[in-house]
Parts: sequence; C-alpha cells; structure tokens
Amino acid sequence: MSDSSINPFASPTADISETQAEVYPLVPTTKADVTDVPAPFARTARTMEQRFLRVLSESITSFALALPFILLIFLVTEFYSLRMLLAVILGIPFLLFVVRLEKATAPKAWWLPRMIDQLKVRPGALFSAEETPYQLVFLVSVPKKVPVFRLSSVITKIADIGLIRFDLGQREILLEGDAKRYRIPRGSLWTFDIYKLQFNSGNRAVVRMVLDTDDGPHELYLLPLETRTWHDLIRFDWALVRRAVELAEQIHLVNHGSQPTDL
Repeated sequence: MSDSSINPFASPTADISETQAEVYPLVPTTKADVTDVPAPFARTARTMEQRFLRVLSESITSFALALPFILLIFLVTEFYSLRMLLAVILGIPFLLFVVRLEKATAPKAWWLPRMIDQLKVRPGALFSAEETPYQLVFLVSVPKKVPVFRLSSVITKIADIGLIRFDLGQREILLEGDAKRYRIPRGSLWTFDIYKLQFNSGNRAVVRMVLDTDDGPHELYLLPLETRTWHDLIRFDWALVRRAVELAEQIHLVNHGSQPTDL
C-alpha cells in the first residue's frame, strides 16, 4: 500500500463531482451533522492528566519487563559469558514482542473504559453504552503536505478519541467523540478510502471519510484499535491494514447497502 489514497469502494457508475481542489467519486444527497460535545462533558475522557498517566504506565511496563535483563547484564562478571549471550539472544526478541503486544492492546484497554464511562453520563449522546456493538477509534490530525526540501516529515497525531457505531437499521454512522459527535447518514459522503500515514510508532493504515456538511466538505481520519487474536501480533502490520479495511467495509455497508466485492 502506498502513501496515496486507495479507494476500492467507489461505484463504477458514480458521478464525478469536484469539490474544492479534489475530485470525489460520490455525490452526496444529504448532510452529515457535526456538533460539539457540550460542556462540561467535552474533553473529559482524554485529558492531559490521562494522557500523562497513559505514557507513564507504558514506560513503567516497558522498564519492568526489561529490568531482569538489565540486572543480568550488570551482574554478569564476564561480558562474553554464556549467560550474557543467552540474555542478548533471548532477551531482545522477547522485548520486541512485548513492545508489539503493548502497542497493539494497551490503547484500547486504557481508553475504552473511559469513553464508556462518559457515554453513560452524557446528555444527548448519539447512542447509549448498552447499544452494542461499537468500537473505539482514534481521530487523527489531517496530515499536511511536506515540501520536498524539508528534512523532517510531518507526523500524524491523535486529535480525539471516539466510539463508532454502525446503525444498519437507520442506515447511519454514529461517532461519539471526546470533543465532537458526528451523525453520518447514508448518502452524506463525498468519498471514503484507506490511507497509510506516518505516526511516531511507524506507518499505520487509517480510513478517511469526507463528509458533506452545512459548512462544506469535512475530513475525518479514523484509526481503528480493534485487536482480537494472537494472529494479529504475529502478522502485526498486515493486521493493522486489515482492520482499516474492515472499518471501510462497514462504512460501505451503511452507505451502499452491501459489502464491497472488489477488495
């Protein structure tokens, strides 16, 4: 997958409509609704304190797992001893696996309970905590194009977190974020596709949706956080892409009434 967008979902008979500087394959027939979460409930799940505690927890976990190997290295008297060799051969792959495990599972385990707690107390939430299924997603910042003469690239950052629910009965997508909420009915999309963006932890596959709103096109970049099996960890990069494809399939199902056939 390249860094450019991939859209396997556009209908071959769709009209081509140009909005701003981009040509979109779909023609919206209704508007999506984007509103702020009212105070004092906005931005209460992903606060600065919670973000600091999340980073601190990640650091403590990594240090605790590495501590036995660090002690072994300092306690070994001969640098080229068998124990040192075993510590390096066995320890480094183990630590790399643990890092992958933490990256794959900890964000969901940390943020999902906090968003569910907010969902239970918010007035006017798009859906209740009991209306399952829904899943946790990160809403990431819109990437900026980097001039070719710049040495550093732009890193995509987490802008918000939210719970997304696909209501097939009403044919709409409901996204309750920490800061904003989005009601996205069938026929309100200009396009949706899959991007690969650069994060601090490496390239990640995200789903881009362009909504038609009263204020014009509105872009959303969604990073899915579902981790289900050990198979995901064995083929971690493939699993990340696959989860983005699965999210896009759900969007296609709501917007078109069927699963895409050209994946």
